[in-house]
Amino acid sequence: MPLKAAGLGAVLLIAHLGGFAWPLVFLYVAALAVAYNTPLMHTTKYLASFVVLSVASALLISRAPDARTAVLTVFLATVLWYIHAGIKNFFFIYRERWHYACVVGISYELLLVFFSSNHAGPFWIKAAFMFAALASVWHEYMRIQTEAEGGLSARYARVGGTVLALILVEAAWAIQLLPVAALQGANISMLVFLVASGAVRGRVTGGLVRWKILALISICTFLIIFTLLASSWAV
Repeated sequence: MPLKAAGLGAVLLIAHLGGFAWPLVFLYVAALAVAYNTPLMHTTKYLASFVVLSVASALLISRAPDARTAVLTVFLATVLWYIHAGIKNFFFIYRERWHYACVVGISYELLLVFFSSNHAGPFWIKAAFMFAALASVWHEYMRIQTEAEGGLSARYARVGGTVLALILVEAAWAIQLLPVAALQGANISMLVFLVASGAVRGRVTGGLVRWKILALISICTFLIIFTLLASSWAV
């Protein structure tokens, strides 16, 4: 499984170095198809998150300004592919925790794509793409967890995933108006989102406790203030 994830990372880097020419795009898609369908189990259950992860990784590395950023992007994508494979193939014991970490990582990748393309294309197109991607990923997570926990309907999973996606898009839209760099904008949006997703996750898993939410809000508020103070406010 680590070799499979590393292989996907290598193919992603090769495609990036080749400028994502059509033969390399075909190679990338073929490698993804082989990796996801080996072994041939749960092929539709985790498909949405795998597709979003793969597309977001390609979009993010295509916006890398230098080699260091490209390598970091490949590393992040490789880690997320490894976690995803472990969830899909039942390699991990605490799959809910790993699944949550995976969808949070995918959400962070989408935020980086959104903020790195700040001046590329109309805002509503980027927002619509991010909303659709986030909604599909979080709906998948909540659907699987509600089935595992029981007591919560599929409708709750759809509504919860849609609400979480809307919260993150609105947070990104508001923070985009601030004169902060792309990385700082993505980090602040992610901190805001972690509070909302943590509350929803606690509701799904039955671990929603008031002091945990208050502690998470306090920590995130402190980190947001620290990030804003450390940011360059030049317009």
